[in-house]
Amino acid sequence: METTARRISFRKESQVSRTGLMLGSRVLAAIVDFFILDLTLVPLIGIVFVLVFGWDSVYEPLFVLPILIAVWLYFSVMEWKAGGSLGKRLFRLHVTNKEGSKIIFLQSFLRFPLKIVSAATVVGILMIDINPHRQALHDLICGTLVRRK
Repeated sequence: METTARRISFRKESQVSRTGLMLGSRVLAAIVDFFILDLTLVPLIGIVFVLVFGWDSVYEPLFVLPILIAVWLYFSVMEWKAGGSLGKRLFRLHVTNKEGSKIIFLQSFLRFPLKIVSAATVVGILMIDINPHRQALHDLICGTLVRRK
């Protein structure tokens, strides 16, 4: 006799796979973004910082501040102007408002610090799996959606 294992779920199969795919795509997009930033912005800011303040300044806590500001501006401008960061665009994800239109700068500007809160609490990110619109905590607060193009 053959027995087959069945997945027990309270959701329809299509909902489970689409939700899982969205969470995975968003995580992979974030990894791609930070890889790109580590290869471009961080070394560039490091070089400028060394030229202006000297080699020993790289070990100062203040060195983190321009990197944080540059990363914040990268995400804010890309999500506002292009509808998503390079990582999101690679995975065909698009940030919109609740009506499906382009987000305003304030929404994109607030998303980055709130993403840090979402990631730090973990629950904020896992909300993607339980929210019917697949919104993380920062999406709910900012009134944004991440959709597939």
